[in-house]
Amino acid sequence: MENSFRVAARSAQVVAISCIVGEMMFSTVSHVLLRTAAIALSPPEALFLRLLFAAVLVTPWVAADRRLRPGRYQPMTDRSRLLRYAVCGGVSYLASMAWLYAMIALPLAMATSLFFTTGLFAGLYAWWLLKEPFQRRSWLALAVGLCGVLIVLRPTAGEVRVDGVAAALLAAALAALTITQLRMLRGRETPTLSALLRLAPAIPLAALPALKVWEWPSHTALAGIFVAAALLVLGQAAAAAAFGTLRLQQAAALEYLRLIFATIAGVLVFNETIGAATLLGGAMILCAAWIGSRATAGTSSVAPPGTH
Repeated sequence: MENSFRVAARSAQVVAISCIVGEMMFSTVSHVLLRTAAIALSPPEALFLRLLFAAVLVTPWVAADRRLRPGRYQPMTDRSRLLRYAVCGGVSYLASMAWLYAMIALPLAMATSLFFTTGLFAGLYAWWLLKEPFQRRSWLALAVGLCGVLIVLRPTAGEVRVDGVAAALLAAALAALTITQLRMLRGRETPTLSALLRLAPAIPLAALPALKVWEWPSHTALAGIFVAAALLVLGQAAAAAAFGTLRLQQAAALEYLRLIFATIAGVLVFNETIGAATLLGGAMILCAAWIGSRATAGTSSVAPPGTH
């Protein structure tokens, strides 16, 4: 019985890690499309349209979810939980605003590298807010990954903008807080419903700054934002599913893989070159992700049958 549970726990972790990697791929493409659209539109307008399209896309998905049909799902009436979802959506929107500003103000590789301090913030939040046990291997993964990021970063005085650096670090801190909130909210709602409950409260918040700078977008910009929104929905659903299984410290270490996808996007879309330092830093980041994925091997947040 114990061996069967261990096999099931490992399988659940493999699925969760796959969801995290999928979310990173979707998020990378979504950010590239959003950055491209923000050249023609203002950042607040681009973010508002992405949130609006995402809510429109996820609503029928939620309606078609059999797990949410009457008799199989108890409607949520906990106001405090709804408020926490609203706060989570608001924090996520602010993180997106800061991140988009950082992508515009800094080179993509530099902004992405700074954003990987998300793993450090998430590790601290896990220890402070979630009382997750201190694991040396998790912190080792974070340290190795950060070293890899610094190698890739290689900042020069002519490239650094203080406001862009501050925006990237703020985005990282807020993104880590969003991850922590999502981890705290896990378990009751389906991934699609969780995504909708985070998207809906952020729409009116995003509408206020967007209306001040509103200009009707072109069909090309609308199409790009629509695809970015679809990828955002898929990524949020995948993340919600993953955080029901993974420990936050483990997920934080895996976050370093995002730089690999950003580097690939930079080469394919923005014609960025890859040097020896980038390859070395990328190898260290992959090593950090592997260490982090092994940090909780043999353990899981999924309880054995009968322990709930």
